[in-house]
Amino acid sequence: MLRNFQDNKTSLASLIGISFFILVIRNLKTYEAGFTVLFCYFLLALIFNYYGIYKNYNFFLSFYYLISYAFLIYHRSPEIFIYGRFFAEEGSVYWSYTLASEYSDILLYLIPTGGYFTLNVNLAMTLVKFLPIVYAPFVTIYLSLFISVLPAFFAYKYNILSLNNLENNYLFGLYLFLHSLHWPEVALNTINSQVYLGVLVFLILTFGLKNDKTIFRIIEQIILFISFMSTFYAVVQFPIIVIRYLKEKNNYLLFTLFSTFFTSSIQSLIFFFSRSNSILYFEKANDLPGLRYIYNTFVESFLLNILSVKYFKPSVSIFIVTAFFILYFLKNRFEINISVLILVNVALQLLLVVFGQAGIYFADRYAVVLPTVAFTFVLLVLRNQSLKYFKITIVFFFLLNVGIFTFHDSSFTAKFFYSCSESCIPWSQQLESNIIEHWPVGGDWTTDLIKPKPNPSYFQIDTFNFDYEKYYNYKLSDMFKEIFDN
Repeated sequence: MLRNFQDNKTSLASLIGISFFILVIRNLKTYEAGFTVLFCYFLLALIFNYYGIYKNYNFFLSFYYLISYAFLIYHRSPEIFIYGRFFAEEGSVYWSYTLASEYSDILLYLIPTGGYFTLNVNLAMTLVKFLPIVYAPFVTIYLSLFISVLPAFFAYKYNILSLNNLENNYLFGLYLFLHSLHWPEVALNTINSQVYLGVLVFLILTFGLKNDKTIFRIIEQIILFISFMSTFYAVVQFPIIVIRYLKEKNNYLLFTLFSTFFTSSIQSLIFFFSRSNSILYFEKANDLPGLRYIYNTFVESFLLNILSVKYFKPSVSIFIVTAFFILYFLKNRFEINISVLILVNVALQLLLVVFGQAGIYFADRYAVVLPTVAFTFVLLVLRNQSLKYFKITIVFFFLLNVGIFTFHDSSFTAKFFYSCSESCIPWSQQLESNIIEHWPVGGDWTTDLIKPKPNPSYFQIDTFNFDYEKYYNYKLSDMFKEIFDN
């Protein structure tokens, strides 16, 4: 038996898998049936692999990660998955508009107070409009959950660290459970799923656009188009494709350069239109933070996935971040390579956080894209230093991120749980009421089923100080018409 394990190249995977299973059990204490199923599945995978009945262990392990991820997400917010609930403006503004609008209007719906177009939300609401209303919130919840898995899939597909199949499988698991990618408020709604689109754009622009298969190229372009038309997390990365084209100069990159320039221009036009009309929510890009905030954000971005928020100590921050940059420059010259592209992306995302976020804090939805990009740079530096020890390192980070999965806290999640007596009502029963209260509960986000129309919260209306009804029943075509008429 020992000899079989010595001959079996996946014996390390078996040991890591067992450790991973223990961590999952710790997070799923109350779901005996669920983790029993996981255990039986994993045990069968080991037996089949050990006796050579089924040797594709990587497939078993990847599928095991996906099942475990789904269980952990469900364990964190079971009420949302069971009872259904839209999130804030997703329900009170976008869904309210959808109820009373045609498909073409939904696709072009624009909230200029945000300063950007949200095609991903509009597409989701178009699907919601097509299906019976009883399924409405479940469409956005499960669609957002699916999108949250895509960064891990693309990191695996591109094999961003040039690993063998087994090691790349652990990378898939790492990017699935990565600390910065699973804040509670992010994976449950289409508004905050924009951050996953930002991470996808980072992976595509940095490691992708090299596949010759037509189908995969189409998928890449669809993701880029939707992402650039949905969030500035994508738009701010436009210089990356410019740098890549100037270095590599091929027709596929040229096409991508033109398409992303087109979508970036539209988003930029919306931003400047909103700012010139003084309707940007919270007056974004006006009250800029100081250097201390910028520095802290930069350091926390590198340490969020390494030490986690729970164990972060400012006293060691300078030493750790400085050490990574010293390791990088010891082995790299000042030339345009993947490492430089990632560092440029870190700078661009930091710039976006400083100029574009509402509120001076770095957590939750605002701490997803930048820490993920920074952590990728850390992994690349460690891999270039020593591939032998890097294999152990990537397994360590993988287990660490699974182990701290439930340590996250969120003001939105907390408010939801504390108001569970009001919100834990099946969606079908909620529809019996004329007024729907959306998550987080508290009367701030509502939809009137009798007279549905976009309905921002009271504190947003107080902040706007303009005719919000005009701009909350607005389309992209209206903005272009208003610009050219003037």
